[in-house]
Amino acid sequence: MWRDTPGERKTRYEEILSRSPFFYEAAKKTENFREHIYTDAREAMKSAKGRKPADLMKSRAADGAAAVSKAIETTVTDYVIAPMLHAFVLWVLHSAMENGHKRLYFLARDGYLMYNTAVRMCRDIGIPVDCRYLYCSRYSIRVPMYHLDMDETLDYICRGGMDLTLKRILDRSGLTAEQISGFADKLTEQRAFWQLPGLTGAAGENQSPENIHISHAALAGLRQLLSELPGFTEAVAENSGSKMEAAAGYLTQEGLRDDIPYAIVDSGWVGSMQKVLGQLLQKDDMEGYYWGLYELPQDVDPDSYHCYYFTPGEGLKRKVDFANCLFEAIFSAPHGMTLSYEKKPDLESAPESGRGKTFSYEGSRTYIPVLAEIDNEYRLFIKREEMRLERYTRHVIDMVRRAYPPPEKDFRYTVRKLLRLFMSCPTEEEARIYGNFPFSDDVLEYSGRLAADLTQQELAANHLCRKSLAMMGIGRGVHRESGWYEASAVMAGTRINKHLRGYRRYKTLLYISTAYRKQRSTR
Repeated sequence: MWRDTPGERKTRYEEILSRSPFFYEAAKKTENFREHIYTDAREAMKSAKGRKPADLMKSRAADGAAAVSKAIETTVTDYVIAPMLHAFVLWVLHSAMENGHKRLYFLARDGYLMYNTAVRMCRDIGIPVDCRYLYCSRYSIRVPMYHLDMDETLDYICRGGMDLTLKRILDRSGLTAEQISGFADKLTEQRAFWQLPGLTGAAGENQSPENIHISHAALAGLRQLLSELPGFTEAVAENSGSKMEAAAGYLTQEGLRDDIPYAIVDSGWVGSMQKVLGQLLQKDDMEGYYWGLYELPQDVDPDSYHCYYFTPGEGLKRKVDFANCLFEAIFSAPHGMTLSYEKKPDLESAPESGRGKTFSYEGSRTYIPVLAEIDNEYRLFIKREEMRLERYTRHVIDMVRRAYPPPEKDFRYTVRKLLRLFMSCPTEEEARIYGNFPFSDDVLEYSGRLAADLTQQELAANHLCRKSLAMMGIGRGVHRESGWYEASAVMAGTRINKHLRGYRRYKTLLYISTAYRKQRSTR
């Protein structure tokens, strides 16, 4: 199926979505597949006047490629992204009313498109739910809380991830670049550091922290070394304490301490933001709505985590067919991640951090978020996506007025078929377009592509046996990963089916073992 042409893939999407007439009708009404091609062709013809033949041929090729890309984006939006987004938002709004939640906070940045859709639905349909957008990230909320529990902080700093380096791990501390460089030097001077399993390089080579790759097997030992590193935990705690006032002030300003029943809305995966926000606000009854959760934080009430698509113990096939990093790349916002919060009167005298810029609110605000920069091409994609979804939302609203609620529970089967096709078996064109999005699975953002360029050997290292051994710390070196492995396999060009099967087996065993561990822990 990854060999499908754009037309063949569109036909497959249509056939699957037709099983859910409600969303199929909305997709057909908003379809503009030919509109983009014709518009681009007319513009290309206008710009071709007076140009040299050689230049004209290059221009036509570029214009044609751009037209095909836009057509594919439109097809994926109309027949995959828009239906799943609106089904989720309708479920969230319906559940909020059933559970008595008067207000919903959609968390940046995954919640941006969800928030836009929910606001319009509530306004035009008359749903009595106050929808708000909360600027936050794991980094902006956790750093102010580091000083409260240093054991938990060290666990978080030394958590796993893709393409880990010493610098990326130390960056999680929230310290300045100068402090991080100093602690990196102290750490690499220790013989015990170079004895950690799976490190690249060797002691005495004076390597940069960016070039020292850390294996999963080395994380526990690195955590121990950081806990004993002179001055490290003290510096982290001091920096953390200095950021608590602004973070708590921003959340209070946005109404999270109001005496009103509310919940947060997010993509999910582990649900840590709900727990951390509850701890910071000292709110024990925090609840959340999620697309899906692979696991839950420790010591939380499972009944306060509401899932639409899959839960920690259920939905094996849905998890296997799903690519959460691709979901995050598509459901994003036209602004950078939230780095921290600042008190507005102090901004002019505050030192330049060098990592981001301050966001300007309309109106009067005491505390405002500081945002990272964002890739301009990626920002333009999100804005295009926002415009496409707006047309779809208009039709859904008209249909909901006629028949509410829509059959969103039945749609879960259809969306699994759509996502298996799009996420687990993309065409080469889909892999190229969406796989080229900037992506970082780390706490902070680093330059990188969603679908990494992997060699045949690196692709094979992510199959069941070798991947399982690597996760257990057995095997040599650091295994390279991809945020969207399936797209990396398709773009590699050879042995595609073998790689897709091998990775699917790995994901299946991973989620079976996770569910098994959860069952044993609850006995």
